[in-house]
Amino acid sequence: MRRFPVVIGVLVLVLIGVVGADLSVEERMVGQKVTLDDAGNYWIWDTSKFVNQTYSEQITAIDDMGDTYGGVTGDWHMATASEMAGLWSNSAEEISSSFGPSYVDHAWGEKYWYSRYDQPGDPGWGGEPTHKISDMWQGTSLHKHPLGSADYADTSRSGAFGAWVTTGPGATVVPVPAAVILGASGLLSAAVGLRRRRKNSC
Repeated sequence: MRRFPVVIGVLVLVLIGVVGADLSVEERMVGQKVTLDDAGNYWIWDTSKFVNQTYSEQITAIDDMGDTYGGVTGDWHMATASEMAGLWSNSAEEISSSFGPSYVDHAWGEKYWYSRYDQPGDPGWGGEPTHKISDMWQGTSLHKHPLGSADYADTSRSGAFGAWVTTGPGATVVPVPAAVILGASGLLSAAVGLRRRRKNSC
């Protein structure tokens, strides 16, 4: 008799955990994880996807990727500063646990998130958009740097510099696989059956 409420309680807690999270990682296609934020933006989980490329090469590669990635169809693009501000409203610990690092120091086992994003130029000066890079180490605070020095130049090809790639709200997604729904309904059916058997045996 006691197992039924326990099973239901566990299911409720799981659902609350999924709905309440600011960032959630999903994988509708094998090897293509995406992260969903609370504003409805999807992000490519793998920040190392566009390393060893200059800024222009990264933009071309993102465009060549097409409109669909990880079962999500939308306007995939390098994130803007305003989109990054939304992402940065989450803690560094949550971001680092919700994205794959762009660089791993295998000698020390340390992980880093070095990725480019777009910063609009100053329209008063006719400024072109500038491109910046954020860095984060092992879940510590995010830092933002202008791409002006040799280390952060647009023309740099680096095995550490990835890209923050996102799509705005309103993207269409592949529905949750039927197998997941069937599995959940099967679990509930089993719990109901267990309760009935216990009740009949009393």
